[in-house]
Amino acid sequence: MKKIFILILNIVISFQAFALTPYEAKYNLSAKTELGNFKIGTAKYRLLIDDNDNFTFTSEAYTDPIWESLYDYSRLEKSIGLKKNSQLTSIYYDLVEIEKGMVKHNYQFKVYPENNYAIISSLEYNDDHLEIEDNPILDSLSIYLALAEDLIANPSQTEFVYQVAGKHGVEEQKFEFIGLENVTINGKNINTIKVSEPKKGITFNLAKDYNFMPAVINRVNSDKKFRLTLTKFNKLN
Repeated sequence: MKKIFILILNIVISFQAFALTPYEAKYNLSAKTELGNFKIGTAKYRLLIDDNDNFTFTSEAYTDPIWESLYDYSRLEKSIGLKKNSQLTSIYYDLVEIEKGMVKHNYQFKVYPENNYAIISSLEYNDDHLEIEDNPILDSLSIYLALAEDLIANPSQTEFVYQVAGKHGVEEQKFEFIGLENVTINGKNINTIKVSEPKKGITFNLAKDYNFMPAVINRVNSDKKFRLTLTKFNKLN
């Protein structure tokens, strides 16, 4: 284990860029079946930062038309946030998820960190006002940014715990360090740090080459297994 932490320190210490760097990325969306892995769609991510470290992070995922009869799916997300006491916090999040022509999720939340409360709005429920005891609050997008920053700041840490807002309120998510893993991205073999949130069925392979954003994302959704593999990464000015 000590050798692993030394390797992580070497990876992180050599990283000079600030984690919150504007970028855009593209991923192949694959589904794991009994017959193997098949590319069924595409996902795109875009991060914008202003001079005060306020961020706007968006993503969109959708299946290719040829697969719509089996995997008719699309997902649009938007996260807006800022830094408070040197920690990232979300102040707005919006999600629309459609599966087989039906809206599966459609909600948004607004966080008012100075007043310690949040408002969650959805088509299914009336607005829900929540008192926030533990700041900062993150969402399923901004948690990527928090992981990247925390990994750089605390490379020997093996567990990262966050308060994440969602459709049913705020819940704790705990990401655990699994180990180091080499993955192939566009024919290039790269070192990654692998972390997992077991309860959510999510695994990230975080890569220094890409500002410690995920090079690979594995997600289990009910009985389905999906994988996002990075195909394009561009830093933005």
